[in-house]
Amino acid sequence: MNPNDPSFKEAYRVEKPGIVGAKWWQEGLVEQAAVAIPRRSALAGMVGIVTVTGAIAVIGGALAICGAAASNDEVEYKTIDQASLKAQRDYGWNFGAVTEKLVFDGEQKTPFDRAALARLRSELMPVKGELRPFYWPTLFEAPTAMPTIPIEGESPTAPLSTVLSPIFTSAMDVAYKRGRALAALFEKATPDTAVLVDLPGPEAVAMAAGMAERFEPVATFDNWPHPRGVVPAHLTLAAAAYYQPLFAKAQQRRTLSALPLLVLDRKRLTQYTDETRQFDNRYVAKLPPPDGFKKLGVKRLLYVAPGGADAQELDDLNEDFVAYEKAGIDVKMVAATDFTAGNPSLPAAERQKLEQAGDWPPYYYGGDTGSSEGFWSDYGWESGTASPPKKLASNRRSSSHKSWSPSARATAFGSSTSAPSTNADGTGSMSKVARVAVGTVGVAVAAGTGVVLGTRYGTGRSTGPRTGGRSGSFGRSTGSGSG
Repeated sequence: MNPNDPSFKEAYRVEKPGIVGAKWWQEGLVEQAAVAIPRRSALAGMVGIVTVTGAIAVIGGALAICGAAASNDEVEYKTIDQASLKAQRDYGWNFGAVTEKLVFDGEQKTPFDRAALARLRSELMPVKGELRPFYWPTLFEAPTAMPTIPIEGESPTAPLSTVLSPIFTSAMDVAYKRGRALAALFEKATPDTAVLVDLPGPEAVAMAAGMAERFEPVATFDNWPHPRGVVPAHLTLAAAAYYQPLFAKAQQRRTLSALPLLVLDRKRLTQYTDETRQFDNRYVAKLPPPDGFKKLGVKRLLYVAPGGADAQELDDLNEDFVAYEKAGIDVKMVAATDFTAGNPSLPAAERQKLEQAGDWPPYYYGGDTGSSEGFWSDYGWESGTASPPKKLASNRRSSSHKSWSPSARATAFGSSTSAPSTNADGTGSMSKVARVAVGTVGVAVAAGTGVVLGTRYGTGRSTGPRTGGRSGSFGRSTGSGSG
């Protein structure tokens, strides 16, 4: 449609964080009390929710009609907002897109134990009980979950475990080696230190795998994959499946002296531009509050960002970081790109061993052993070693972020707070206020009965209260009820 056509008006403008768009509606349509859908048309394999005039279509097979009767009676529907994760738990991980496939970049063709996916949640759980409130196992629960409210007339949802494939990419390989290098620096570090890795999901998982023997990984992945997901959570899950045997072995060997390692998906708040074609599976990071870190004895937090132009913490971390500083927790940043490949002179046997283990070339802070030894000097922290400091080369490389410290800025997110857990094991007992809509989906329901018909990719703002949805604007509260 042409927005300059005088027969159309801009009914609303969507400005969720990371999405800006406008929908144009014919004036006559918005006067309807509800949208009526011919049942016969809906059952005939239509590709969207179509109004009686055909003026607007939501593409992609988003509407699953209840019942198999093909008559001329019409189904009136309205759209209500629902948390995306709840909709997936209720109606299936691929709700509204049951015939669409996930695409796995770097898919591994070698056999793997698919039954082991049922153990992901437990094998990646922290050993320390005091870390479990900060562990979000949501993503690892997805492979075996089945809908609690299957939609009548819709094709059965196959478990995610039947279509999941492990992945391994060159970026994951580099991230793993960087994790090994970072962990080596903290081999004897004092127990008052924690690390927070904030990289794209598969790389975050890989870096955590490289650090898993010295650190206690605490995953914070609070969403599920979806074929049209804004966040490519299936790749994060596929990376976790690849490294699952390593995580399981490290968990068995890990001691209680392991340092906390919080693992975040940098893409959790990915921007997107078309809410009629994408499923909003975004979420906010929920971290330990200052008193939570203090109970763990944490006084130093190292934040690992991607590097380059992507070095600032995302908006949902800012208030947390500022609160840590106010509570006396020293927050510093290092870039993942500060760890680069070196070419040390090693005995042939040692080099061969590293090559066979896939650890060649080794990575170092600054790219060589001389620069790596200067990490503690750069950051002003105690290394935990009793040996006297070595004289450092004047031309060694160091991080450009070593002097960074968090500073408050205006964001749409609050700070993390403790909250009762809904899980029997106490995992995921954190909350965070978001003053904008994140992770919501518009669910189409029958206007008269409330029976779920399917999903419209979006948040149900199309025609305001006239259809039971509502118009929206930037900053709409996520706590509002359905229309």
